[in-house]
Amino acid sequence: LGLFDVSGSMADPVPGARQSKLDVARAATQAALGFFDPADSIGLWEFSRELDGDRDYRVLVPLGPAGQRVGPFPNRFAASVAAYRQMVPRTSTGLYDSILAAYQSATADYRKDAVNTVVVITDGKNEDPGSITLDQLLARLRTLHDPAKPVHIVTLAYGTGADQAALAKVAKATDGLQFASPDPRSIGTVFVTAVAALTG
Repeated sequence: LGLFDVSGSMADPVPGARQSKLDVARAATQAALGFFDPADSIGLWEFSRELDGDRDYRVLVPLGPAGQRVGPFPNRFAASVAAYRQMVPRTSTGLYDSILAAYQSATADYRKDAVNTVVVITDGKNEDPGSITLDQLLARLRTLHDPAKPVHIVTLAYGTGADQAALAKVAKATDGLQFASPDPRSIGTVFVTAVAALTG
């Protein structure tokens, strides 16, 4: 399950790329779809602030078999590509509530024959004053994490403004992994490394 940051800072230009951070990141994540088989389950959420009523996140492609039809799309690959293309930078970053909701969803959809993972890509830090705190998030994640039915969080700190310390704690709470791409132009290589670690 991919949880993708569409906060306002993702509109910032990437030096030397003539593209925004959002443009570069979604190109990298779209390319990574090629690592998955039709039998693999994939899903895509975006998050910022209040994207769906009071919710900071929005489900773009529900988690399910990649080769399965989704609405007008022949499979989740096509649905994901369409969803990435429609992403636009929004407001501030509702990080913690979005992570918890995605993790709860992924644990509810646990598959024993798969590597169950939530991949969080963000260029910022939590900016929702009404959200749970980091300590509350970590406590909930540790409670939800079941070593017998493990769901891991992989965090990808994108750019220099990402809260690497918090993202590292989030990953550790679920025996997950943390990656960083301080140079936005390197996101493609870093994301492929992260996906390879999951599928390998």
